[in-house]
Amino acid sequence: MLLVIELMFLATGLLAVVSGRLPATLFRRLFGKGEYELPPPRARLYGILLASPLPAALSASFLLAALLGERAIGVTIAVEYLYLLAVIIASIVIARRIPGPLEVGLPQSSPEAGSEPRRPRSYATRLLIILGLALLSCIVPVSVFTLIVTVVSTLRYGTRITGGFSQDILPFILLVAVIGLGLFAGLKLIRLLRT
Repeated sequence: MLLVIELMFLATGLLAVVSGRLPATLFRRLFGKGEYELPPPRARLYGILLASPLPAALSASFLLAALLGERAIGVTIAVEYLYLLAVIIASIVIARRIPGPLEVGLPQSSPEAGSEPRRPRSYATRLLIILGLALLSCIVPVSVFTLIVTVVSTLRYGTRITGGFSQDILPFILLVAVIGLGLFAGLKLIRLLRT
């Protein structure tokens, strides 16, 4: 049941992030009649809040399982319930404080000579950017966690050096490269999404 709620929150949050607006029909059914309109940047931030329980639960379960082992099961479930409850309460409070329809006007500056006005990105392009961000949000934390666990286990238990570059040093170089490139690509995709 908890997974179903988290998947619904994830779908609603990703829809708000991709489209830049809140699903009005769903919000009217959940929170009562009213106008649930936010400017696109705020709607996307609200969507990130709504989409966060499932990735946060997965990250917390990996981290707690690595730190506590089998004893992490009860703690992980408690953390998952508490975080989901906090997101539900925060989303209700935010939804109740959303004002009526907002007039969002474009800036009145004229385009410079020789430059074309920017066209808004298509839905497919936004969806590809969001999918890229979702993929990077899985790869980068797992790579960071792998690097931390490897370094801690090496310092704690030692390591066996084989003398081969491809077995001893190359995995660390690739791991650091994946983390660095993932963070760089994530920042670039966020900038693309904002424009």
